Amino acid sequence: MNRRIYPGLLLCLLLFSIHAFGQATATASRLGALQLGVGATRVYTDYTPQKAGGITAYGDLDFRPHWGIDGEIHLGSLITPGHVGEDTYLLGLRYVGHRGRFDPYLRLMGGIGRLNLNLTNNTGSYTYKVGAFAGGVDIHITRSINVRAFDFEAQAWPGYLNGLSPYVVTSGVAYSFH
Repeated sequence: MNRRIYPGLLLCLLLFSIHAFGQATATASRLGALQLGVGATRVYTDYTPQKAGGITAYGDLDFRPHWGIDGEIHLGSLITPGHVGEDTYLLGLRYVGHRGRFDPYLRLMGGIGRLNLNLTNNTGSYTYKVGAFAGGVDIHITRSINVRAFDFEAQAWPGYLNGLSPYVVTSGVAYSFH
């Protein structure tokens, strides 16, 4: 071989070997953060002055650092002193900010609701479309346990006569899968 090729070959080997020691790309990364929880719920029905109560099951899947989806089932017909209960089944988008152990969030959701009446002049169960805007705070107690300190949800039921505008308050606990 020609002696002039050796310096060029050596220079190429040095330049390419610098890239060989670069940082490797991640070989394993999670697709998202999943949280499943249950909570106690108080429903301000906007139909009677008495408040209804029940339980809520919820799940959050954050597929980006601040964005995700949220699903909730409110069974607000379990305790009905005013003989009116509301159950809702909602799904929507969630934005969460991370502040140390605290995760404040906002949600925009839609779904269906069941108005359950057990009144003397009106008894039955009626289904309507529901839209909701909500916000709250989750607190990390351990790596896997989160407490939903509060969740306030304003709902709109436009299909019921002049529309209902109940709100729901929930506190609960969730398990976070990592």
